[in-house]
Amino acid sequence: MSSINSLYVTCKNNDISRVRELLQTLPDDELSEQGPNKRKALDVIASYGYADISELLLAHKNINQSIKTQWSCIANDEAPAYLNFLFDKMSTIGQNDTINEYDDYAEELIE
Repeated sequence: MSSINSLYVTCKNNDISRVRELLQTLPDDELSEQGPNKRKALDVIASYGYADISELLLAHKNINQSIKTQWSCIANDEAPAYLNFLFDKMSTIGQNDTINEYDDYAEELIE
């Protein structure tokens, strides 16, 4: 299995510990490579709604959010509403504030 397929499958399986390991060991140019259906690991976690892994990938400076799938979608297009906050705000808020602001936003959606 190639490195990117390993990241893709690991994200799909919601294995956050292994994702952390792969983010430290994979070359930067492999982090946004496309796998099946021209989807990246970021597309997979967005479509499954995995908030913790979404935050990890979005915080990584070499994850390209603008690459489209074979259906001309970007990861944010596939994310449920409660994850859109991370895609919209990750680059504008501090790393320490992210999870607190995300939790507040998620609570508002639930109420």
